[in-house]
Amino acid sequence: MFARLAALFKRRLGARPPHGNTLILNVRERQAGMDREYQVIEAAPWFGATGLADEAERELPRYLRREFGESVFESGSIKAADLRYLGVFIEGARQVHYWRIRTAAESDAPAYAYIEIGTDGRQKLGWGERRPPAEMQGASAGV
Repeated sequence: MFARLAALFKRRLGARPPHGNTLILNVRERQAGMDREYQVIEAAPWFGATGLADEAERELPRYLRREFGESVFESGSIKAADLRYLGVFIEGARQVHYWRIRTAAESDAPAYAYIEIGTDGRQKLGWGERRPPAEMQGASAGV
C-alpha cells in the first residue's frame, strides 16, 4: 500500500513523499506560520457589524487563506478587507452570514464565503458558488 502511494506521489510531483524528520519539519514550519498569522490584527469595515463574535469574524479570512494555500504575509493574498459583507439570511432553520470574495478580474464568476450557524449554535465556515438568497434572486432576474 505504501509503495503504491509513494509511486503515485512521485509520478505527480516528481519527488519522494516527505517522511521522518522532513515531515516533522514541514509540520512545524506550517504550525509556526499559522501561529504568526494569528498574531496579525487585520482591519475591515465589517468587523463588529455582523452580530458574530469577534473571533468568528477574524477566523473567516484565516480560513480562506488556509483553503487557498496563502499567508497573510504574502503579497496578493486575500485579506479581511477584500471581503464584502452581504448580510445574514435565514435558510431553513439556520442563519447564514455571507461575504463576497474579491476576484482577480471583474469578469470572474463571483465567489462567496459564509458562516452558517446551525440550530445547535455550531458554526460552519465555507466558500464557493453558494449564493445568498438575494443574490440568487438577482441572478435569476437578470439583475
